[in-house]
Amino acid sequence: MPVNDVLNWKANFIADKISIHNNTGKLVHFEDKPLQNLIDISDLNPGFYFLKFNFNNGKIVIKKLIIQ
Repeated sequence: MPVNDVLNWKANFIADKISIHNNTGKLVHFEDKPLQNLIDISDLNPGFYFLKFNFNNGKIVIKKLIIQ
């Protein structure tokens, strides 16, 4: 999913934790119990990242993220 400054997503469950990792696996951004389905990623450099959602039902989803 290509994005620029703000990441917005839709999900059927509430995410307890959201983390963004760079292409080497280093944690570059973390949100604990986000209040909205929005994250300001304007401080991250353009490139390829992994977006990890930990949901309140125990499910974990990892998505590819491209910041332009």
